[in-house]
Amino acid sequence: MRRIHAFEFEELVSFPTNLRNYGTDFLQFGANAFDPYKGVMPQILKGLQSTENRTLIDIGSGGGGGIVKIAEHLENNVPHLKIILTDYYPNLAAFKRTTASHPEVFEYVDYCVSATNVPAHLKGFRTLFLSFHHFRPKYAKAILKDAVDNRQAIGIFEAQQRNIKNLVQRLLVLCWLRY
Repeated sequence: MRRIHAFEFEELVSFPTNLRNYGTDFLQFGANAFDPYKGVMPQILKGLQSTENRTLIDIGSGGGGGIVKIAEHLENNVPHLKIILTDYYPNLAAFKRTTASHPEVFEYVDYCVSATNVPAHLKGFRTLFLSFHHFRPKYAKAILKDAVDNRQAIGIFEAQQRNIKNLVQRLLVLCWLRY
């Protein structure tokens, strides 16, 4: 079956920053409340251990997603853990809140970081949490190529399925959280 790439409004350059930040803040709240990444912690730990530098470079962080929960899971197993938040449209207010909550763990990049061309000084296990679906196939390949060319491990974590059942479930959760 051929993939249909549907755009999301927050991907548009003209989309208002305050609305984009509201959306990423909402996603961060949900991810930290429901801890959806608990099941993939062994893969994340293995990826981090492969870098030998205890740094996780989160690509497409948005507002930080469930990264606080991820850090809490990793702190006992990874001494001196560093997590660097990056995004093409960084939500700086959310990045600052996350960094303030765990200043010994979090750092952030305050400028645009393209997943297809991560700055060379950002070394570590690259992660994309629920963001890889935003990229058309040629950009998805470029993300993987950039990681390989820079000899950086990468972990891509997607949970959603694109079907009617999943869409209805998400809408019901959104309605439930709103009221």
